[in-house]
Amino acid sequence: MSHYSQNFLICSILTILASCIPQNIFYDTNVGYDQDLLRTYEQLEQAKQEGAKRYAPELMAEAEHFFAKSKHKAADGKNLDAKELYTISQIKAKHARSVTRIANINKEINNQRKLLMELNTTKSVHESELSHSVVRLEHLKDKIAVSKGILSSSSLDNIDKANELLDEAKNLHADIVLPELYRNAEQKLREAEYSLASEQYDPALELSKQAIELAAKTLEAAKQAYKNRAELTEKLTPIYGADVELTSDGVNVVFSNIFAPRGESIIFEAYPSIDALIEVLKEHAELDLSLYIYSNDFATENMNLDLTNKQAEILKNYLLSNGIAQERLARAEGLGSGVASGMKVDSRRVLITLNIETPAYEELRQTLDPPLTQKLEY
Repeated sequence: MSHYSQNFLICSILTILASCIPQNIFYDTNVGYDQDLLRTYEQLEQAKQEGAKRYAPELMAEAEHFFAKSKHKAADGKNLDAKELYTISQIKAKHARSVTRIANINKEINNQRKLLMELNTTKSVHESELSHSVVRLEHLKDKIAVSKGILSSSSLDNIDKANELLDEAKNLHADIVLPELYRNAEQKLREAEYSLASEQYDPALELSKQAIELAAKTLEAAKQAYKNRAELTEKLTPIYGADVELTSDGVNVVFSNIFAPRGESIIFEAYPSIDALIEVLKEHAELDLSLYIYSNDFATENMNLDLTNKQAEILKNYLLSNGIAQERLARAEGLGSGVASGMKVDSRRVLITLNIETPAYEELRQTLDPPLTQKLEY
């Protein structure tokens, strides 16, 4: 057999053998086909998760149909047909996903429109409520204005009444004989006036009521203090030779004939009057007293001062010897004719001041700014 004939025989055998081998033997080993099939499966699963069966059921049915046929064709070894079928399945799945996304977008748009409509409805309701609230607020403001007017008027009336009571109390010199009570009432009145000026109507009304209460108590106490001075005056007035006058601090008792002219001893006729004064002083042990002796302008002022100081010492010793405590005698002083003190008198006189208020009251009075020293006029 020739060499050419041998080669031809080998080629014929190989061709026959190749035709006997199944086609899928070559494709099953092709990794690319498996990957394409996997991608097609993933497309279908993603489409399902996105809701494509709901929004694109026909497309999903077709995609799944072609995918199933693709697997059958592959199983039969018809790889080219399988590839064509899973490609169609991918296209259908992608189309289904697009339809689903459009449907979801439209659904979201509808939801947003619905929400917008609800918001507009809510807005309309709120605008209506706001309009009604504004009307109610205007009515309420009118009522408040009326209430403020009533409160303001009542507060003003109370403030005026408290002022009247304090003025009446001051006429009885409550600011001096009862300084703490008077100042408390006055302070409460100023607080009421400030609150009213600041348009704090409720506090102003309450403070003005308190001011009236304190002012009334102050006036009552001042009347009682005046009454005490008046009762003391009634006891002192019958004393022979005594001129009695009320003062803001208490009572003044003036004697004109206690000492002989230019004398340093008490005249006999004056003892009954002095003894009667001592009895009143014993009845009112709460009273402090001061002695001031004046003389005629009969000699030099030094001589006048010397004489009246001796007379003051004599009268002081007599009071002490008859039961008047030393601590009650605040002062015992001779003032001569009064030239040095700027209070020159025209005749001999003994001035005894009886202080109803306590030393604590006197100290507090001097701390007032300015000090209140005005005397009462009766």
